[in-house]
This record gives sequence, structure tokens and C-alpha cells, in this order.
Amino acid sequence: MNTLLPNENESSDNAPSFNDNEINSAIPVSKWNKISWVWNYWDKEIQEVNDVSHQVIVCKVTDTSDSTPCRKIYLKSSGSTGNAITHLRNKHDITKEGKIDKVC
Repeated sequence: MNTLLPNENESSDNAPSFNDNEINSAIPVSKWNKISWVWNYWDKEIQEVNDVSHQVIVCKVTDTSDSTPCRKIYLKSSGSTGNAITHLRNKHDITKEGKIDKVC
């Protein structure tokens, strides 16, 4: 016995079908084209470690005293930006709102 889920219609091949409005409402909009502010400060690259290719992110923030790029590397994971955000805040005083002004 085939039981249809809510908002499903049975097609001619007995596979459930959805109309466009139902499909679009089933996927949260926040998951589409999600672009974080952190990617302004990081490059995505492929690097080899022990003959194995890995996707990595590389910090491209330059130190103003000698114009040397940071080049901190993290393995690229499932899209989480937590390590990248923490690095920018702790090492470069950068947040989503911009550079942090330190008061001594």
C-alpha cells in the first residue's frame, strides 16, 4: 500500500510528484545562495598534503606593517565559517561590522 505524504500527488508512474510551490516552500530560503561576509577575507584552494588533495581556505588579510598576507590555512569543511570568523576576530580584529577599534 502506497501512502502519500501531505501535498503529494501520484503521477502516472506511481511516483509522488510535487508542484513548484510545494517544492520551493519545502527548502528554507536561507539555504539558497548563502554567502558569508567572511569570504571577502579568504581564498578557496586545493592543496596536496601527503599526496592527498584537500580543499582548504587561506586567509588573505595582509599585515599593514609589512604587507605580508597572513596565509593561515584551514581544511574546508561542510560550509561552516566558525573557524574563519574566530581567526578574523582574534588575529586581525575583524568582525562582520568591520575592523574593531581597540581602546587601551
